[in-house]
Amino acid sequence: MWYYAIYNRQHGPVSPSEIERLIEQGIVTADTLVWRAGMNEWQPASRTPLAEKFPAAQTLGDLPPIVDTPSARPGYGQGIPQDRGLPPPTSFEVPAGANARALMSLASDMMSGRWSTGIGFCLIYGLVYIGIQIIPYIGGLINSVLFGVLEVGAMRFWLTYTRGGEPKTDQLFSAFPIFLKTFLTYLLYSAILVVAILVAAIPGGILLGIAAATGTDFDSPDLSPLLITGFVVMGVAVAFAGGILALMLSQVFYILADNAETGVFESLQRSRSLMVGNKWRLFRLWVLFGLLSIGCIFTLGIGFIWLVPYSRCTMTCFYESLLSQERNNA
Repeated sequence: MWYYAIYNRQHGPVSPSEIERLIEQGIVTADTLVWRAGMNEWQPASRTPLAEKFPAAQTLGDLPPIVDTPSARPGYGQGIPQDRGLPPPTSFEVPAGANARALMSLASDMMSGRWSTGIGFCLIYGLVYIGIQIIPYIGGLINSVLFGVLEVGAMRFWLTYTRGGEPKTDQLFSAFPIFLKTFLTYLLYSAILVVAILVAAIPGGILLGIAAATGTDFDSPDLSPLLITGFVVMGVAVAFAGGILALMLSQVFYILADNAETGVFESLQRSRSLMVGNKWRLFRLWVLFGLLSIGCIFTLGIGFIWLVPYSRCTMTCFYESLLSQERNNA
């Protein structure tokens, strides 16, 4: 098993095949410091048995020192060259089944010293959304059309951020080459939710229809038991069906951001598969951040400057935990 250091941070262990893949992708270069059992000290990769994996033209440059810090966790802080805004591969694992507290703690560690990057990105994303929204008559429609492509771009930023890469603000627009796919995914996602909500509302609607047919006065302050039951049944059914489906399909845009080759139906199916047994975990995160959002209201909204990027980072850690679980079950 190999260990490697990038930007003064240690990563690993990784298997021989994985270190070769990192070399092919340009993540581990000839002057990257590496180590494995049996070596007395860290050495540039070109001075180890890995040397034959590099093109002959590669030469050594100045070598960075190894800094042993508490935050030197696997995959954190590594500099990974980006190609077309795509996020780097996962080089560490968020524990499968990590609870809300663990995920929020991990996100806090990842953002330490890098809050400005996350905050700046969220502010720019917000300004883009508001700028489009204020376009007279068609602003809302344009935002609906662009939601999928911008959300996938945002997910690429956060995947890069949490994987220790070098996130760039322009990643927000990096998914436009797959615009049609993101639009169709969002369209299908929305259609599924709308249909499910309409179907779930039928029983309550029937009760309300019966109440209306029996002469119930909807404007009367004394509502009939049948009318109350109809509203309750409709509200509970709609909330339950909408919530379950929203949780089930919550990872769709992460999946597209992580692999642009994933198809529309495949992304929906994979999200459903990843969320099996994990809906309650995500629901608790939603509730926690919902409560924190209420608290931010009392700060005149200033707290959202920190809460929004923090929640994004935490949700990305949740996605990484799903990937860990998927690998463990493979």
